[in-house]
Amino acid sequence: MTRYDVVLLDADRTLLDFERSEREALRRVLKKWGLPQDDPVYGDYSKINDALWAAFARGEIDQDFLVVERFAALLRLYGASDSPDPARLNRDYMECLGQEAFLLPGAADFCRANAQDRTRELPVRPAKKPRRVEEREVFLLFHEGRVALRRRPAKGLLAGLWE
Repeated sequence: MTRYDVVLLDADRTLLDFERSEREALRRVLKKWGLPQDDPVYGDYSKINDALWAAFARGEIDQDFLVVERFAALLRLYGASDSPDPARLNRDYMECLGQEAFLLPGAADFCRANAQDRTRELPVRPAKKPRRVEEREVFLLFHEGRVALRRRPAKGLLAGLWE
């Protein structure tokens, strides 16, 4: 077996539960500033943040704008745009984000085993079962050149499937 002197791992979503860290940092900052901290607020923040990171990836905005605008947009959405300062919220958020880290299940065991050159002893996730293929008969209803068919919503049971 090849012995490596250094193993580099992307910490986010490999060793660390970044989503949990992000949620906790946001909760702490919103609490500090007397703002709501429930799940809908986190969901709204995530949508805003994801959209801004996508705009950044397309070269439409820079990172300095992104990190302030995500909080400015959240404050506008909740009618609190006059206080506090979005740049201050971002600084507090980044500070909180750096203070806590939540390991994913098995991450600590992997790191200890890696340090002791025992990674081959760790359990390996079993292979996924092959997908079951089923044959179905489909009936389509045609009326005046149109088909009675719709796509299910993107979330929920059987999301995105046609019916």
